[in-house]
Amino acid sequence: MQTVRSFQDEVVPLLGAEWLDAIQCQASIAAPWIAGRRHLCLVDCASFETMPRLGTTTAFSFDPHFKEQGFTCIP
Repeated sequence: MQTVRSFQDEVVPLLGAEWLDAIQCQASIAAPWIAGRRHLCLVDCASFETMPRLGTTTAFSFDPHFKEQGFTCIP
């Protein structure tokens, strides 16, 4: 329970949610077909749509797709 409490107290306040509008959602859904790639997931494509709009250039991700899209990945 202490780990859950620490997560709630220390990490959750740093998190935010970014809502997609209809155009961004449609672009995210279409992205795997446009790219001709089967292994792109909707969440990744939504991130690729959202991150540049927010000025985000770094992702905490082990997913190689983020680096392929030009983001700096940590670790």
